[in-house]
Amino acid sequence: MEEYPMCPHILVFSARLHRKYGSCPGLKGFDELLLGWPKEVQGIQYLWNQCAEHALADNIELAEKLLTRWFEEYGKDGDIQSGGATRPMEISNEESVRSSVSSIQEVGSGTSTSEDQIFWLLNLSLYRTIENNLQEAKVAMDKALKLAHGESYEHCIKEHAAIHTLEKTSSSTDVQTQATFSLISGYLVDQRNLPVRDLLSRRFMKNVKKHRLKRLIDETIGPTSANPALINSVLEVCYGPSLLPETIGEVKYLVDFVESVMEVLPANYRLALAVGKFMVKHCTGDDSISMGTRFWASSILINAIFRAVPVAPESVWLEGASLLEKLQAAETVKRFYQQATSVYPFSFKLWHSYLNSCKASGSSTESIAEAARQRGIELSVTPP
Repeated sequence: MEEYPMCPHILVFSARLHRKYGSCPGLKGFDELLLGWPKEVQGIQYLWNQCAEHALADNIELAEKLLTRWFEEYGKDGDIQSGGATRPMEISNEESVRSSVSSIQEVGSGTSTSEDQIFWLLNLSLYRTIENNLQEAKVAMDKALKLAHGESYEHCIKEHAAIHTLEKTSSSTDVQTQATFSLISGYLVDQRNLPVRDLLSRRFMKNVKKHRLKRLIDETIGPTSANPALINSVLEVCYGPSLLPETIGEVKYLVDFVESVMEVLPANYRLALAVGKFMVKHCTGDDSISMGTRFWASSILINAIFRAVPVAPESVWLEGASLLEKLQAAETVKRFYQQATSVYPFSFKLWHSYLNSCKASGSSTESIAEAARQRGIELSVTPP
Protein backbone atom coordinates (compact mmCIF):
# COMPACT_ATOMS: atom_id res chain seq x y z
CA MET A 1 0.00 0.00 0.00
CA GLU A 2 2.95 2.33 0.56
CA GLU A 3 4.13 1.70 -3.01
CA TYR A 4 0.65 2.00 -4.58
CA PRO A 5 -1.46 4.18 -2.27
CA MET A 6 -4.09 4.92 -4.94
CA CYS A 7 -4.60 1.41 -6.33
CA PRO A 8 -8.31 0.59 -5.77
CA HIS A 9 -7.77 -3.19 -5.93
CA ILE A 10 -5.13 -3.18 -3.18
CA LEU A 11 -7.19 -0.84 -1.01
CA VAL A 12 -10.32 -2.97 -1.39
CA PHE A 13 -8.35 -6.09 -0.46
CA SER A 14 -7.06 -4.28 2.63
CA ALA A 15 -10.58 -3.19 3.57
CA ARG A 16 -11.87 -6.77 3.24
CA LEU A 17 -9.10 -8.03 5.54
CA HIS A 18 -9.88 -5.24 8.00
CA ARG A 19 -13.56 -6.23 7.97
CA LYS A 20 -12.82 -9.94 8.39
CA TYR A 21 -10.05 -9.86 10.96
CA GLY A 22 -10.43 -6.44 12.58
CA SER A 23 -12.60 -5.46 15.50
CA CYS A 24 -14.57 -2.72 13.69
CA PRO A 25 -18.22 -3.51 12.87
CA GLY A 26 -20.03 -2.95 9.60
CA LEU A 27 -18.10 -1.41 6.75
CA LYS A 28 -15.75 0.92 8.53
CA GLY A 29 -12.78 0.02 6.32
CA PHE A 30 -14.80 0.74 3.19
CA ASP A 31 -16.30 3.94 4.63
CA GLU A 32 -12.84 5.30 5.22
CA LEU A 33 -11.92 4.58 1.61
CA LEU A 34 -15.05 6.22 0.21
CA LEU A 35 -14.72 9.34 2.33
CA GLY A 36 -11.02 9.76 1.68
CA TRP A 37 -10.95 9.09 -2.06
CA PRO A 38 -9.91 12.16 -4.13
CA LYS A 39 -12.64 13.21 -6.59
CA GLU A 40 -10.14 13.84 -9.37
CA VAL A 41 -8.89 10.22 -9.30
CA GLN A 42 -10.58 7.35 -11.14
CA GLY A 43 -11.84 4.48 -9.01
CA ILE A 44 -14.61 5.81 -6.79
CA GLN A 45 -17.36 3.84 -8.58
CA TYR A 46 -15.31 0.64 -8.33
CA LEU A 47 -14.95 1.21 -4.57
CA TRP A 48 -18.70 1.72 -4.20
CA ASN A 49 -19.33 -1.44 -6.21
CA GLN A 50 -17.01 -3.59 -4.09
CA CYS A 51 -18.41 -2.09 -0.92
CA ALA A 52 -21.97 -2.95 -2.01
CA GLU A 53 -21.07 -6.50 -3.04
CA HIS A 54 -19.26 -7.03 0.25
CA ALA A 55 -22.40 -5.96 2.10
CA LEU A 56 -24.69 -8.07 -0.10
CA ALA A 57 -22.75 -11.20 0.86
CA ASP A 58 -24.07 -11.29 4.42
CA ASN A 59 -26.20 -8.22 5.25
CA ILE A 60 -28.93 -7.34 2.76
CA GLU A 61 -30.30 -4.49 4.90
CA LEU A 62 -26.90 -2.85 5.09
CA ALA A 63 -26.51 -3.27 1.32
CA GLU A 64 -29.87 -1.58 0.72
CA LYS A 65 -28.86 1.40 2.86
CA LEU A 66 -25.51 1.60 1.15
CA LEU A 67 -26.94 1.52 -2.37
CA THR A 68 -29.59 4.07 -1.45
CA ARG A 69 -26.80 6.32 -0.21
CA TRP A 70 -24.92 5.76 -3.47
CA PHE A 71 -27.98 6.62 -5.56
CA GLU A 72 -28.60 9.81 -3.62
CA GLU A 73 -25.02 10.89 -4.23
CA TYR A 74 -24.34 9.65 -7.75
CA GLY A 75 -27.37 8.03 -9.35
CA LYS A 76 -30.05 10.65 -9.75
CA ASP A 77 -28.53 12.69 -12.55
CA GLY A 78 -26.36 9.90 -14.01
CA ASP A 79 -23.28 12.12 -13.75
CA ILE A 80 -20.10 10.23 -13.00
CA GLN A 81 -17.61 12.07 -10.81
CA SER A 82 -14.34 11.07 -12.45
CA GLY A 83 -12.19 14.13 -12.22
CA GLY A 84 -13.65 16.09 -15.08
CA ALA A 85 -16.84 16.73 -16.93
CA THR A 86 -18.16 13.49 -18.33
CA ARG A 87 -21.27 13.08 -20.38
CA PRO A 88 -24.21 11.76 -18.37
CA MET A 89 -25.16 8.22 -19.29
CA GLU A 90 -28.90 7.99 -19.67
CA ILE A 91 -30.71 4.81 -18.79
CA SER A 92 -34.47 4.70 -19.22
CA ASN A 93 -37.28 2.32 -20.02
CA GLU A 94 -37.77 4.08 -23.35
CA GLU A 95 -34.56 2.46 -24.57
CA SER A 96 -35.53 -0.74 -26.30
CA VAL A 97 -34.16 -3.78 -24.53
CA ARG A 98 -32.27 -5.94 -26.97
CA SER A 99 -31.83 -9.62 -26.43
CA SER A 100 -28.84 -10.57 -24.30
CA VAL A 101 -27.13 -12.50 -27.08
CA SER A 102 -27.51 -9.60 -29.52
CA SER A 103 -26.04 -7.12 -27.07
CA ILE A 104 -23.10 -9.43 -26.49
CA GLN A 105 -22.44 -9.65 -30.22
CA GLU A 106 -22.30 -5.84 -30.49
CA VAL A 107 -19.36 -5.40 -28.17
CA GLY A 108 -16.21 -3.41 -28.59
CA SER A 109 -17.67 0.09 -28.85
CA GLY A 110 -16.50 1.11 -25.40
CA THR A 111 -12.74 1.23 -25.83
CA SER A 112 -12.68 4.85 -24.61
CA THR A 113 -15.13 4.25 -21.79
CA SER A 114 -13.70 4.84 -18.33
CA GLU A 115 -13.80 2.23 -15.59
CA ASP A 116 -15.90 4.60 -13.49
CA GLN A 117 -18.57 4.79 -16.19
CA ILE A 118 -18.77 1.00 -16.37
CA PHE A 119 -18.94 0.54 -12.61
CA TRP A 120 -21.49 3.34 -12.37
CA LEU A 121 -23.73 1.24 -14.60
CA LEU A 122 -23.07 -1.83 -12.46
CA ASN A 123 -23.96 0.11 -9.31
CA LEU A 124 -27.13 1.38 -10.95
CA SER A 125 -28.02 -2.20 -11.86
CA LEU A 126 -27.52 -3.30 -8.24
CA TYR A 127 -29.67 -0.43 -7.02
CA ARG A 128 -32.49 -1.29 -9.43
CA THR A 129 -32.23 -4.91 -8.36
CA ILE A 130 -32.80 -4.15 -4.68
CA GLU A 131 -35.79 -2.07 -5.83
CA ASN A 132 -37.08 -5.25 -7.54
CA ASN A 133 -36.93 -3.42 -10.86
CA LEU A 134 -35.21 -6.16 -12.83
CA GLN A 135 -36.13 -4.66 -16.20
CA GLU A 136 -34.12 -1.48 -15.63
CA ALA A 137 -31.41 -3.47 -13.86
CA LYS A 138 -30.98 -5.60 -16.98
CA VAL A 139 -30.84 -2.56 -19.25
CA ALA A 140 -28.02 -1.07 -17.17
CA MET A 141 -26.20 -4.41 -16.98
CA ASP A 142 -26.46 -5.04 -20.73
CA LYS A 143 -25.02 -1.60 -21.43
CA ALA A 144 -22.19 -2.13 -18.93
CA LEU A 145 -21.26 -5.43 -20.59
CA LYS A 146 -21.29 -3.82 -24.03
CA LEU A 147 -18.93 -1.05 -22.89
CA ALA A 148 -16.68 -3.14 -20.66
CA HIS A 149 -13.10 -4.05 -21.45
CA GLY A 150 -10.16 -5.63 -19.67
CA GLU A 151 -10.63 -6.59 -16.02
CA SER A 152 -13.97 -4.80 -15.81
CA TYR A 153 -15.31 -7.11 -18.51
CA GLU A 154 -14.51 -10.21 -16.46
CA HIS A 155 -16.44 -8.68 -13.57
CA CYS A 156 -19.33 -7.55 -15.80
CA ILE A 157 -19.95 -10.87 -17.49
CA LYS A 158 -20.38 -12.66 -14.15
CA GLU A 159 -22.75 -9.94 -12.92
CA HIS A 160 -24.59 -10.10 -16.23
CA ALA A 161 -25.17 -13.85 -15.87
CA ALA A 162 -26.21 -13.48 -12.23
CA ILE A 163 -28.86 -10.85 -12.87
CA HIS A 164 -30.39 -12.83 -15.72
CA THR A 165 -30.74 -15.87 -13.47
CA LEU A 166 -32.62 -13.81 -10.85
CA GLU A 167 -35.74 -13.47 -12.94
CA LYS A 168 -38.46 -15.72 -11.57
CA THR A 169 -40.75 -17.24 -14.17
CA SER A 170 -43.65 -19.64 -14.12
CA SER A 171 -41.85 -21.82 -16.65
CA SER A 172 -40.64 -25.33 -15.87
CA THR A 173 -37.16 -25.97 -14.54
CA ASP A 174 -36.09 -27.34 -17.91
CA VAL A 175 -37.21 -24.18 -19.70
CA GLN A 176 -35.27 -22.02 -17.22
CA THR A 177 -32.23 -24.27 -17.65
CA GLN A 178 -32.46 -23.96 -21.43
CA ALA A 179 -32.66 -20.17 -21.11
CA THR A 180 -29.51 -20.12 -18.96
CA PHE A 181 -27.70 -22.47 -21.34
CA SER A 182 -28.67 -20.22 -24.28
CA LEU A 183 -27.37 -17.15 -22.45
CA ILE A 184 -24.01 -18.78 -21.75
CA SER A 185 -23.78 -20.14 -25.30
CA GLY A 186 -24.25 -16.55 -26.45
CA TYR A 187 -21.13 -15.53 -24.55
CA LEU A 188 -19.10 -17.91 -26.70
CA VAL A 189 -19.49 -15.67 -29.76
CA ASP A 190 -17.41 -12.99 -28.02
CA GLN A 191 -13.68 -13.55 -28.44
CA ARG A 192 -13.05 -11.73 -25.14
CA ASN A 193 -14.37 -14.87 -23.44
CA LEU A 194 -11.80 -17.07 -25.18
CA PRO A 195 -8.38 -15.72 -24.20
CA VAL A 196 -5.36 -17.78 -25.27
CA ARG A 197 -2.63 -18.39 -22.71
CA ASP A 198 0.77 -16.89 -23.46
CA LEU A 199 3.01 -19.84 -22.59
CA LEU A 200 6.65 -19.27 -21.72
CA SER A 201 7.58 -22.29 -23.82
CA ARG A 202 6.03 -20.59 -26.87
CA ARG A 203 7.73 -17.21 -26.51
CA PHE A 204 10.16 -18.13 -29.29
CA MET A 205 7.21 -17.95 -31.72
CA LYS A 206 7.30 -14.16 -31.48
CA ASN A 207 10.62 -14.18 -33.32
CA VAL A 208 9.29 -16.34 -36.17
CA LYS A 209 8.38 -13.94 -38.98
CA LYS A 210 7.17 -16.33 -41.68
CA HIS A 211 3.49 -17.20 -41.44
CA ARG A 212 3.91 -20.64 -43.00
CA LEU A 213 6.62 -21.56 -40.53
CA LYS A 214 4.45 -20.45 -37.61
CA ARG A 215 1.59 -22.57 -38.91
CA LEU A 216 3.89 -25.56 -39.34
CA ILE A 217 5.13 -25.23 -35.75
CA ASP A 218 1.54 -24.96 -34.48
CA GLU A 219 0.51 -28.05 -36.43
CA THR A 220 3.56 -29.96 -35.17
CA ILE A 221 3.41 -29.19 -31.44
CA GLY A 222 -0.29 -28.34 -31.30
CA PRO A 223 -2.03 -24.99 -30.71
CA THR A 224 -2.36 -23.51 -27.23
CA SER A 225 -5.75 -24.16 -25.67
CA ALA A 226 -8.10 -21.22 -25.15
CA ASN A 227 -8.51 -20.47 -21.45
CA PRO A 228 -11.98 -21.63 -20.28
CA ALA A 229 -11.69 -19.97 -16.85
CA LEU A 230 -14.05 -17.09 -17.68
CA ILE A 231 -16.85 -19.30 -19.04
CA ASN A 232 -16.42 -21.65 -16.08
CA SER A 233 -16.69 -18.72 -13.67
CA VAL A 234 -20.00 -17.77 -15.32
CA LEU A 235 -21.25 -21.35 -14.89
CA GLU A 236 -20.18 -21.17 -11.25
CA VAL A 237 -22.21 -17.98 -10.78
CA CYS A 238 -25.28 -19.74 -12.20
CA TYR A 239 -24.93 -23.19 -10.64
CA GLY A 240 -22.24 -23.09 -7.97
CA PRO A 241 -19.01 -25.13 -7.84
CA SER A 242 -20.65 -28.07 -9.64
CA LEU A 243 -20.93 -25.88 -12.81
CA LEU A 244 -24.15 -27.71 -13.74
CA PRO A 245 -27.75 -27.78 -12.47
CA GLU A 246 -28.47 -30.36 -9.77
CA THR A 247 -31.12 -32.03 -11.89
CA ILE A 248 -32.41 -31.78 -15.43
CA GLY A 249 -35.44 -33.44 -16.96
CA GLU A 250 -34.12 -33.97 -20.48
CA VAL A 251 -30.44 -34.92 -20.63
CA LYS A 252 -30.37 -33.93 -24.32
CA TYR A 253 -30.42 -30.25 -23.26
CA LEU A 254 -27.25 -30.79 -21.26
CA VAL A 255 -25.64 -32.77 -24.08
CA ASP A 256 -26.38 -30.04 -26.64
CA PHE A 257 -25.06 -27.33 -24.34
CA VAL A 258 -21.85 -29.17 -23.45
CA GLU A 259 -21.22 -29.98 -27.10
CA SER A 260 -21.57 -26.30 -28.02
CA VAL A 261 -19.09 -25.30 -25.32
CA MET A 262 -16.62 -28.05 -26.16
CA GLU A 263 -16.71 -27.12 -29.82
CA VAL A 264 -15.17 -23.77 -28.85
CA LEU A 265 -13.27 -24.89 -25.72
CA PRO A 266 -12.34 -28.54 -26.39
CA ALA A 267 -9.83 -28.63 -23.53
CA ASN A 268 -12.27 -27.48 -20.84
CA TYR A 269 -11.50 -30.41 -18.54
CA ARG A 270 -13.13 -28.76 -15.52
CA LEU A 271 -16.50 -28.81 -17.29
CA ALA A 272 -15.80 -32.34 -18.56
CA LEU A 273 -15.19 -33.51 -14.99
CA ALA A 274 -18.45 -31.86 -13.92
CA VAL A 275 -20.30 -33.68 -16.70
CA GLY A 276 -18.75 -36.98 -15.62
CA LYS A 277 -19.87 -36.47 -12.01
CA PHE A 278 -23.37 -35.55 -13.19
CA MET A 279 -23.66 -38.71 -15.30
CA VAL A 280 -22.33 -40.96 -12.54
CA LYS A 281 -25.03 -39.58 -10.28
CA HIS A 282 -27.98 -39.46 -12.67
CA CYS A 283 -27.35 -42.02 -15.44
CA THR A 284 -26.94 -45.26 -13.52
CA GLY A 285 -29.25 -47.52 -15.51
CA ASP A 286 -28.33 -50.41 -17.80
CA ASP A 287 -30.62 -49.28 -20.61
CA SER A 288 -29.15 -48.23 -23.94
CA ILE A 289 -29.79 -44.50 -23.36
CA SER A 290 -27.98 -44.42 -20.01
CA MET A 291 -25.09 -46.48 -21.32
CA GLY A 292 -24.78 -44.30 -24.41
CA THR A 293 -24.85 -41.13 -22.32
CA ARG A 294 -22.14 -42.46 -20.02
CA PHE A 295 -20.02 -43.37 -23.04
CA TRP A 296 -20.49 -39.84 -24.39
CA ALA A 297 -19.46 -38.33 -21.04
CA SER A 298 -16.33 -40.48 -20.91
CA SER A 299 -15.39 -39.42 -24.46
CA ILE A 300 -15.81 -35.74 -23.56
CA LEU A 301 -13.63 -36.24 -20.48
CA ILE A 302 -10.83 -38.11 -22.26
CA ASN A 303 -10.70 -35.65 -25.15
CA ALA A 304 -10.66 -32.60 -22.88
CA ILE A 305 -7.79 -33.89 -20.74
CA PHE A 306 -5.76 -35.19 -23.69
CA ARG A 307 -6.11 -31.93 -25.65
CA ALA A 308 -5.15 -29.55 -22.86
CA VAL A 309 -2.12 -27.34 -23.65
CA PRO A 310 -0.41 -26.91 -21.24
CA VAL A 311 -1.08 -30.40 -19.90
CA ALA A 312 -3.70 -30.88 -17.22
CA PRO A 313 -2.48 -31.09 -13.61
CA GLU A 314 -1.78 -34.46 -12.02
CA SER A 315 -4.88 -34.15 -9.83
CA VAL A 316 -7.09 -33.82 -12.94
CA TRP A 317 -5.72 -37.09 -14.39
CA LEU A 318 -6.36 -38.83 -11.08
CA GLU A 319 -9.91 -37.51 -10.81
CA GLY A 320 -10.56 -38.31 -14.46
CA ALA A 321 -9.38 -41.90 -14.05
CA SER A 322 -11.62 -42.35 -11.01
CA LEU A 323 -14.64 -41.11 -12.97
CA LEU A 324 -13.84 -43.27 -15.99
CA GLU A 325 -13.85 -46.36 -13.80
CA LYS A 326 -17.45 -45.51 -12.90
CA LEU A 327 -18.42 -44.56 -16.45
CA GLN A 328 -16.58 -46.86 -18.81
CA ALA A 329 -15.04 -50.28 -19.50
CA ALA A 330 -11.81 -51.31 -17.80
CA GLU A 331 -9.84 -51.38 -21.07
CA THR A 332 -10.52 -47.68 -21.64
CA VAL A 333 -9.37 -46.88 -18.11
CA LYS A 334 -6.21 -48.88 -18.70
CA ARG A 335 -5.32 -46.89 -21.83
CA PHE A 336 -6.08 -43.66 -19.96
CA TYR A 337 -3.65 -44.63 -17.19
CA GLN A 338 -1.00 -45.48 -19.78
CA GLN A 339 -1.28 -41.99 -21.20
CA ALA A 340 -1.34 -40.42 -17.72
CA THR A 341 1.84 -42.19 -16.61
CA SER A 342 3.57 -41.13 -19.83
CA VAL A 343 2.69 -37.49 -19.08
CA TYR A 344 3.64 -37.79 -15.39
CA PRO A 345 6.14 -40.69 -15.40
CA PHE A 346 7.37 -40.00 -11.85
CA SER A 347 3.97 -39.62 -10.18
CA PHE A 348 3.66 -42.15 -7.38
CA LYS A 349 -0.06 -41.38 -7.02
CA LEU A 350 -0.80 -42.17 -10.67
CA TRP A 351 1.24 -45.38 -10.71
CA HIS A 352 -0.30 -46.50 -7.42
CA SER A 353 -3.82 -45.74 -8.68
CA TYR A 354 -3.06 -47.55 -11.95
CA LEU A 355 -1.91 -50.63 -10.02
CA ASN A 356 -5.00 -50.62 -7.78
CA SER A 357 -7.27 -50.30 -10.82
CA CYS A 358 -5.67 -53.37 -12.41
CA LYS A 359 -5.96 -55.31 -9.16
CA ALA A 360 -9.65 -54.46 -8.90
CA SER A 361 -10.30 -55.58 -12.50
CA GLY A 362 -8.23 -58.75 -12.14
CA SER A 363 -5.63 -57.69 -14.71
CA SER A 364 -1.93 -58.48 -14.48
CA THR A 365 0.03 -56.07 -12.33
CA GLU A 366 3.60 -57.32 -12.89
CA SER A 367 4.24 -55.18 -15.99
CA ILE A 368 2.93 -52.08 -14.23
CA ALA A 369 5.10 -52.64 -11.17
CA GLU A 370 8.13 -53.18 -13.41
CA ALA A 371 7.47 -50.02 -15.44
CA ALA A 372 7.14 -48.03 -12.21
CA ARG A 373 10.32 -49.61 -10.83
CA GLN A 374 12.26 -48.44 -13.89
CA ARG A 375 11.28 -44.91 -12.90
CA GLY A 376 12.39 -45.38 -9.32
CA ILE A 377 8.92 -46.08 -7.88
CA GLU A 378 8.42 -49.23 -5.83
CA LEU A 379 4.90 -50.68 -5.84
CA SER A 380 3.51 -53.67 -4.00
CA VAL A 381 1.80 -56.23 -6.23
CA THR A 382 0.31 -58.11 -3.29
CA PRO A 383 -3.48 -58.44 -3.80
CA PRO A 384 -5.50 -56.12 -1.53
